[in-house]
Amino acid sequence: MFCGMCGANNADGASYCVSCGAPLGNDAAGTQPQISQQELSAIGNALYDYCKVKLDPRLSKGGIIASIAAGLLLFLFGLFIGVYAIAFTGLGAGLIVALALWASHVSAVKNAQRLKNIFDRDGEEFVLREFASSRSFAQDQFRMSGFYVFAKGKAVFRVTSIERVTRVKESTNLIPTGVRLDVLISDETDTTNITLCRLHMGKSKNEAEELFNEISARKQFAFEQMNMIQN
Repeated sequence: MFCGMCGANNADGASYCVSCGAPLGNDAAGTQPQISQQELSAIGNALYDYCKVKLDPRLSKGGIIASIAAGLLLFLFGLFIGVYAIAFTGLGAGLIVALALWASHVSAVKNAQRLKNIFDRDGEEFVLREFASSRSFAQDQFRMSGFYVFAKGKAVFRVTSIERVTRVKESTNLIPTGVRLDVLISDETDTTNITLCRLHMGKSKNEAEELFNEISARKQFAFEQMNMIQN
């Protein structure tokens, strides 16, 4: 059985693709068959790869030390040759890289904890099924199910409310370069403003309106379903 999403060959009778985690056969129609551990693992890997979330992110201590060391060496070299611009530029660049690595780690830890909280509350298998059956939008820049928003390369959000959807025009030196769609999402953790996707300049108005309507409809669905679960 070949996957309609990625084309991988799967065993006959498989419920989900072992390569990308997409539902196979009748699963796409909304049935809930038994799922094997291999299929569950494949969906999990697809989710982590899509959202760039690691459940156990590690701090790149070597990278931080190397960037600070390089900055100090450039600083000393600049002082030695008497070119203070090199000294302070090198030191500043090293510190900036070190801070960027640290900030990236802090963000990764936050997203990992967000996903762990979702798994603990809803169950890992439920979340993975939702990801496997989620619909992609804006040329797969993000995916949504009834309960979650899967932001590509960013995070997973268990949506309790979507406060605002904003179409933002981007420009460089007053020259339009594109349009992005920003969404303010609230979940049990916090309220976060994220860029869901970037849109085609010429079609952005219609695309933004269609996505806004879709997000609003799914927000209402998620709200009603979560109230049913909590009650």
